[in-house]
Amino acid sequence: MGYVNVARVQVISCQKYGVAKHVGVLFLPEGLVAHCSPKRGVAVTTVADFLDGAPGYKVERHIAAEQRSACLSRLQWAQENRPAYDLFTWNCEHFVAYISGQTIESPQLSGAVAFGAGAAVLTAVILTLGQGDA
Repeated sequence: MGYVNVARVQVISCQKYGVAKHVGVLFLPEGLVAHCSPKRGVAVTTVADFLDGAPGYKVERHIAAEQRSACLSRLQWAQENRPAYDLFTWNCEHFVAYISGQTIESPQLSGAVAFGAGAAVLTAVILTLGQGDA
């Protein structure tokens, strides 16, 4: 990404496909967004490219001034090493957590897995109860 004036660094999100949330790290005043997607992997793009047709973005949180240099170092590592996008281990949420120095996790993925597991248990219980009537 080269030299960046890091006057403000924010974690931002936008809605994708009506249900999913895409997140990235916005560097201001440049207006560049670091993010990770299935199409591009790790990329630094304009806000418009990040949004990819979404109507706008929401600021999720600000990255503290004392964390900005480390944030840029982690971004440089990601750009040089280009880890491939992986829904389960390196999606946009994992990437942003890594860049911003947070615990690397994906709340959306965890929620989807928990929902799927709950649905599977409920289905098994319903099927089991249904067999008792036969």
